[in-house]
Formats: sequence, C-alpha cells, structure tokens
Amino acid sequence: MKAFYLTTALPEEERKRLLDEGEAPNNPSNQNYHSRLMECISTFMELHAVSRTRYAKGMGKVPGWTFLDASGHLPGRTPRLPAEEGDIIFFDGLSQTLFKDAISLCRKHKAKPVLILTDNPENISGVAGPYLWAFRRNIAQYAETGELAITLNDRLAEIFELRNHLNIPFVFRERRGTSFKAAPKRPYLYYSGVLLPAYGFPNLRKAYALWSERHGGNPPLDLVFAGHRQDILFRGPDEEHVRFLGELTEEENIEFMKEATLLINPRTPNEKLDAESIPSKMFEYLAYGKAVLSGRHPFFLEHVSQDINFLVDGSPEGILSWLEEHVQPDGSLRDVHRNDASLRIRDLYSIERTARLISEALNA
Repeated sequence: MKAFYLTTALPEEERKRLLDEGEAPNNPSNQNYHSRLMECISTFMELHAVSRTRYAKGMGKVPGWTFLDASGHLPGRTPRLPAEEGDIIFFDGLSQTLFKDAISLCRKHKAKPVLILTDNPENISGVAGPYLWAFRRNIAQYAETGELAITLNDRLAEIFELRNHLNIPFVFRERRGTSFKAAPKRPYLYYSGVLLPAYGFPNLRKAYALWSERHGGNPPLDLVFAGHRQDILFRGPDEEHVRFLGELTEEENIEFMKEATLLINPRTPNEKLDAESIPSKMFEYLAYGKAVLSGRHPFFLEHVSQDINFLVDGSPEGILSWLEEHVQPDGSLRDVHRNDASLRIRDLYSIERTARLISEALNA
C-alpha cells in the first residue's frame, strides 16, 4: 500500500531557490504544515507527493515528487501515477483543483481518500463566492462518505460535519545543524506571518512607530518581521531600527525566532476566526523557548496560559503600553511570564507521535 499526497506545497530546496530568485511561491504556514505532515506519513508508508504549482515547468527533478501545472487537469495524467487499489490519496481540501484530482484518482484506482482541512475558506482574504459554493458542495459530499479527514481542530470538523476526523493542529520538526545564522546587531522583537489587519500587524507597526518616537528614534528593541509582501501597505519611510525580511524558509524563520528577545502575535481576538483557526506561529514561538506576547486566543489560554504574556488591549496604544511597562532601557524584559512550554510542544506534536496518530486513524 502506497500513499499519494496532493498539495500546492513544494520541496524545501525548490522553495528556497524560488525565494532566492525573488519569487513568493506560496503561504509559508501552508507550506510548513503540509511538508511536515508529509514527513510524518513517510515514516510509515511509501509516499509520493504531487504538487500543483504555477512553477511546475521550472522545477528540477526531485525524488518522490511530481509537478503539475496549476492550471492543468490531473485526471488526464493519472496513468503516470502508479496508484493501485487500496492506496491512500491525501489531499489539501482548500484547493478545489486538488479536491477534484483526489476524487477522480480514488474512483479510477479504487483508492482511499483522506481530506486535509486547515481552515474555513470564509476566513481567507480574497476568496470569492463561487469558490465558497463549490467548496461547501464538495465537502458536504465528502462528509457523507464517512471517509477520514485530518482537521486543525474540532470546530472545523463540526462546521462541515466531518464525523470521522483526526485533529492535528501542529507538527513539530526539529531543526539541527543549520548553516544559516541570524547574527543580530541589536536585540529585537520578532513577528512572522501574514501582514494584514486581521492578524494585527498594522497595529504592531503603528505601536512600534509610537514607541520609537517616545524614545527619540532609538527604542530598546529593533522590530524585525517576515511574511507575505503585503508589507508595502504598511511601510513608511525607512527607519533605522525596522527590518523587513520578506518571506523566509522554515530554517531561516526558526533562526530569527531563536535569537529574538520577544516573539509577538498581535492578532486581535475574533470569536469566529479564533474558533476555526489556530495561528501556527504560536506553536513555533513556544517551541523555541523565548518570551511570547500574544493577543488572547482560547486554545492557548486553555493549554499554555502560564507560558504566554497576553495583551489586554491589542490596539497600537495597548501594545505600546505593554512595551513601555515590560521592556527595560537595555532591551531586557521585566515581569514577564517565562515560556516553559518547549518540551511539551515538542512531545505533543512530534513527528513520531503524529505519525502514530495518523497510522492508528487509517487502521481504525
């Protein structure tokens, strides 16, 4: 029995090459989640990845990977995939193209589908009505089959009536022996993620400008941030202590997290978004043992409340007030919760444990 994984993610070396060439190939959190999930599955099954990407024609040959153009149609090429009866087709359910590909492959080869659902598309900016209609129709039909779904949390499974589901909110992958070094010149606070209002980045950016002004243009900590290139919406004149890194590889992002004085997630609480989405950056922040400042999120309030400093007010003024109270003139922190969650995160969401959970769900 083999497994095929239909995704928009790329091999890490190819994604790094594209980033080095100035491209922004895909959402980093999506990339990291699916690449880690593939690593889990490959520990107990033979796995072949099929990536739908607009960069397909420029991809090099990567063992275990097939690249198909994002505008093409996989069913016409299924003879090239050695699927057989009883094989398993994992697929990213947020892509309607991959949804169609997976169901077509399963019907043709009598394979078993496994839906992977990491978000409610209603929460994704730029999603149009026709897509939402098609998504709801397809997922409702899938739910009726009773086939296994991997979801980020119980709420997603509940909304879409996916009764046969396994929750995997995060997968931790240890990075050892990296050749990349962040090499900071000054202590800094660090943000990585989407640079849009729903995630609190503009408030952070404005708060830092106010903080800088209050300290005569020389605040105790620099602001370093990485993420999607919507940053242009929020950038003013160049500032000496503000550094935008663009989109990073997973390896680079981890090194910047390790070197930071403070890791920040300024997302403003939103009942619907918080119930259906868990910010993956928070798991990464917690895993690498640095102080964490965050907007209030029910998952983290329940499970790791003593390891996170929660913002009472996520406005620019509220963030500024926290920085003024807890950051000393030399850039060190005072009166903050220590982050002692690293070992728990690594244990609960390890590759080995997650692989065991998936294997057990497939054999249930």
